[in-house]
Amino acid sequence: MKKSKPLNNPLCNRTALIVSILAYAISAQAHAEATSCPQASAGQTQWMPTVEREQAPLSIDADAVEIQGKNQFIYQGNVKMERADQSLRSDRLLYNHSAGTLDVEGNLRYQQKGLQLQGERAHFNTKTEQATIDQAHYLMEGSRAQGNAQQIEMDGPYINRYHQATYTTCEEKSRGWELEAEQVELNELEGWGSATNAVVRFHDVPIFYSSRYSFPLDERRKSGFLFPGWGYNQQGGADVTVPYYWNIAPNQDATLTPRIISKRGAMVSGEYRYLNSLNQGTLKASYLADDELRDEKRYQFSLNHQGSLLGALTQPLSYNIRYATLSDRDYLTDFGNNLELASADTLLQSAVLHYQQGRLKLSAEITDHYTLSNLTAAEEPYRKLPQIDLSWDNQRGDDQLNYGVEGQVVRFDHQDSSQTDADRFWLRPSIDYRHTLLNGAAYLQPAISLAHTHYELDGGSGDLTIPHYSLESGLFLERAYAQAGEASSYLQTLEPSIRFNYIPDGRDSGQNFDSLTDSGNSNTDLSHFYGKDRAPHTEQLTFALKSDWIRDQDGTSVVSTQLERTRDLRSNRSQDWTNLLGRIDTEFGAHHTRLELHLDQPQDSGGWSDTLHADYQFNNQSGQLLNLGYIHQRGEKKQLDLSTAWELTPQWSLVGRYNQEMIDSDSHRLEDLFGFKYDTCCWSAQLTRRHYFTGKDSSNQNQFDTTWLLLLELKGLGDIGERRSTESLLMNSIKGYAAES
Repeated sequence: MKKSKPLNNPLCNRTALIVSILAYAISAQAHAEATSCPQASAGQTQWMPTVEREQAPLSIDADAVEIQGKNQFIYQGNVKMERADQSLRSDRLLYNHSAGTLDVEGNLRYQQKGLQLQGERAHFNTKTEQATIDQAHYLMEGSRAQGNAQQIEMDGPYINRYHQATYTTCEEKSRGWELEAEQVELNELEGWGSATNAVVRFHDVPIFYSSRYSFPLDERRKSGFLFPGWGYNQQGGADVTVPYYWNIAPNQDATLTPRIISKRGAMVSGEYRYLNSLNQGTLKASYLADDELRDEKRYQFSLNHQGSLLGALTQPLSYNIRYATLSDRDYLTDFGNNLELASADTLLQSAVLHYQQGRLKLSAEITDHYTLSNLTAAEEPYRKLPQIDLSWDNQRGDDQLNYGVEGQVVRFDHQDSSQTDADRFWLRPSIDYRHTLLNGAAYLQPAISLAHTHYELDGGSGDLTIPHYSLESGLFLERAYAQAGEASSYLQTLEPSIRFNYIPDGRDSGQNFDSLTDSGNSNTDLSHFYGKDRAPHTEQLTFALKSDWIRDQDGTSVVSTQLERTRDLRSNRSQDWTNLLGRIDTEFGAHHTRLELHLDQPQDSGGWSDTLHADYQFNNQSGQLLNLGYIHQRGEKKQLDLSTAWELTPQWSLVGRYNQEMIDSDSHRLEDLFGFKYDTCCWSAQLTRRHYFTGKDSSNQNQFDTTWLLLLELKGLGDIGERRSTESLLMNSIKGYAAES
């Protein structure tokens, strides 16, 4: 095992320096900046001329004019020049009519669509649309970008070059950040700028250098290095990424990201995206040749591809390919969730074909899994090599006979030789009739289905037949309700229903390839969910009552309630009424609540199994979000979850989460998160700290890790930090959190 590098390294020192600069910058900015930002002038994303300058007349006015020869005119005192969208003011102007040139001196002020300039002197060519301005100050109206330049070259109406220049989107009185460069080129036609030998200063402190750096002027894409990302992880240490974006084609792009993790080593990641008329997809990969903490290579790879094929078919044949694999099960915990599957137990590996023609649906798939949990070989899920599904039904409707059929063929394969491989053939025809009464306010619906399964096993064959009978009836009642003195009226609905389910005897094939239920020891209504390998003996009456209060003004359901209870009619039952499901939702303005309760008493335990889930959310859609949650599942979990994203002022906002497991046998913190954001007109800073539970070690001790994420946005230039990682973390941790568009 190689020794890890010490934490005190230049990456950590640089991060600490940036945090210190932020602390100073925020305190200084709080005194310098008003609560509202100046609005940019309305501009066009695509810079297209609105007038033809060549055909527009040129007018010049001044206090005095001197004519030299046939073509040269000298204007002095309050000089004003106008042509199309161009406007110029100065003390002196020399105009050569035949050459179409203007030489300007003194108090120069020039304006054209989207651009304002000031300078000492300038030379304009009205025929070639070229110009030079010395000792200039510029302002781009559309983006509020401004700066100074020793000289500005205007090469036509859309391309400007600024020599020995500065560039920023900050106001002069509160210069939060500034780019200094030997040359800055702004190409408004292509929507990109570039800087040569550029230094970015944040409150006069240099934080970034590049010999050549590109940045966007609008939403269009261009190849080039992006700003680096910074982070810190307690186990891995300082984490720095330097992504390079490659705009391959309008429908293809790629991002290559070298990454340095101080305690682990150098890593490289890549992402390739493509979009065509018939297919699209994403390819991701990461590789670390030698993890210095584990003395082994680490990697991940994923592919997600969707498409369609038409050919000679009436309807297109769609397909989907998903594949993901990791070097080890700890990869996502150690390196972050690039696959966006942090809470998943398995990574799906599948290829699926879908076809639908009218009421006929056909699909075929091959499926495997990469498991993230510590399962034994025998506990790994089966591979499906392949699975074919077919279904058809008539056009379903009320007061008519509805019928259909479902079928499936699967080859189950297992990597453990102790598990049984099999071919399973399953067919399920069904028929029902929904009869409506009282002008649609009531219905009666009997239904019958018969599922037959045939197995071809390594050691023989077997069959399983499962009949299922049901009868359901319900009412739909409503009344208008308006209270005196209230502007809003409401519609109250009441929907009682009763359903009888009957599956004779207990049917069990002795196999358990993909059954969705247990062995039938629960009084919960399982008739909708029985699997293809087994089904419990069911004789149940389920009573349900649903009611909503709907506001007529906007159709919002302000109160929604549902209650469901099941009575067991089996002769060997231990309880008559044991199952209870209840739910109530409310929505009053920014306040949302939900309460769910599930009570069930399994026959073989003699004790209640209950789940309680309570949630409250305040969300005013104006930057204030608060969540309070509690979940209790007897004997398994008892969790408290508090989270918020709260805008304190137009500049300050906070995020936080506290998630605690409170079960007596294993009480521990699942996650605590805290962060703040400071937002100004031209830059914002966001610092987030997360301490979270990662699992148990070999001695069954709880393990935790801590991550720090820093995001500095220089508006009009780019992000320094991991925006995607920060936003993904907050959206997963804080219910209702929305990333900025």
